[in-house]
Amino acid sequence: MIFEMPSRKSPDTTETLFDTADIVILGGGITGLTTAIVLQSLGLSVKIVTEQLPRAAAGEGSLAPQVATSYAMASAYPHYLKVANLEQISDDSQTVFGFLNTDVNSGIEIQELYEVFEDKPEPPALGSRRMALEYFDGKPNQLKNTIDPPARPGAEYLWGWKFDTYFADMPKYLSFLWSLFHKREGKLQTLKITDDSESLLQNLSTVNSLKQAAGRLLVNCMGFGARDFANDKADFKILRGKQLLVRGAPYVIGKRALPLAYNYTPKEEVFPRGDGNPEYMHFFSRSDGWLLGQTREPGTVDENGHWQGIVSPVETEAINGIDVPLPFIELNAALISNWLDLTFDRKQLIAREGYRYYRDPLASGVRLEMEEKFGACIIHNYGHGGSGITMSWGCAIQVARLVSQQLRVEARPLASDLDRILQNSMN
Repeated sequence: MIFEMPSRKSPDTTETLFDTADIVILGGGITGLTTAIVLQSLGLSVKIVTEQLPRAAAGEGSLAPQVATSYAMASAYPHYLKVANLEQISDDSQTVFGFLNTDVNSGIEIQELYEVFEDKPEPPALGSRRMALEYFDGKPNQLKNTIDPPARPGAEYLWGWKFDTYFADMPKYLSFLWSLFHKREGKLQTLKITDDSESLLQNLSTVNSLKQAAGRLLVNCMGFGARDFANDKADFKILRGKQLLVRGAPYVIGKRALPLAYNYTPKEEVFPRGDGNPEYMHFFSRSDGWLLGQTREPGTVDENGHWQGIVSPVETEAINGIDVPLPFIELNAALISNWLDLTFDRKQLIAREGYRYYRDPLASGVRLEMEEKFGACIIHNYGHGGSGITMSWGCAIQVARLVSQQLRVEARPLASDLDRILQNSMN
């Protein structure tokens, strides 16, 4: 079905969803925001609807919803994701990140990342497509004189690979993206959406503006909330992640003049997750300090928002109300001291906790498709789990392809260098 774009109406005193936009995006996280910017590159007017009130992002004065995206580790390392056209989506995302890396204000930079294991790992999959991986294995004291990976004191043997990857300094990156969205006259509306899409489209007392929805486009980027909205019965898994921000920690630059980072997986007995697997740890430098991560506790969240799942069977320490596993703190401290000869004080630590929603991880994966309901066209773009930032631009470009197929809109594309890259990727 091809939808004709209706003529614009002048907004009345009660703002409606579509009175000021061609396309409405539900969800103000990184998926919704990048999707909005890609659609704006086609010359379309876009509104983002988010439940949470905006705030100033990273002190830059631009408006950004208070979403957990700013907590993300955000290394654009494509792995652990199932989606149709995965290779194309990955390549499209890498192309956009490569361009953004040339803009010093974007918050996108290249970091030198070490992926290190104390037990022999499976070889990387998608990560090898666009990255030159330098493999290594050996005893830590032997490797120190060559590739010099981080090593836990007491580790007997290490395997892994080193490579350069794009990294998003999220406070700076979000500020950059929201500024771009607003400069393109993007609209932002706060609205709590609790009904599923069928109720929302039928029940005008919930959102009376959706009587305007026929022939318009909704893009569903609500993350975990997208399941209820779309009445999605597909299997899913949730990984709980905990993170520490080391406030005021120095930016760490390596011998190649690139920031250093690691993902480190010790033996299971050193840091057990509770399901027979070891936990793993992150270290990244960014503008507000170091990010230390421990991110893969599988489970689910009940209707009251309480965690139901694996809990690491180790001692914990409460940091600003969040129980943080002691090995998470102590092993990262030992790695940083042993590798970089740097330390941190517990008084510098801020703990954070969040969830990553993976849709149907063993079958269809990310939902990236269009459906029609009651004359309205809904495009779904959700379920990315921990690869939301990594795949954000590629998935947004896929959405734009669907939009271009469905809407007869007079072409009025924008003409910046970024817009040309986005438009070329859609062809």
